[in-house]
Amino acid sequence: MSESSEFRPGQPVIGRTVEHLRSSLGEEGWLKGMNPDVPETKILDNPYTYTDYPSGSTHGG
Repeated sequence: MSESSEFRPGQPVIGRTVEHLRSSLGEEGWLKGMNPDVPETKILDNPYTYTDYPSGSTHGG
């Protein structure tokens, strides 16, 4: 990714913010926040399959 000159002035401020958060949270807290647990998702039954071809995976198949 190329660095745009319009973002360059903000980089030191962002860097200090990240370092402050890392030092406040600790390395373990920082890593947990950067890689949160993702809950298992449940796929809901969708009656709108938009198909004219019934099969075992569509309603009416």
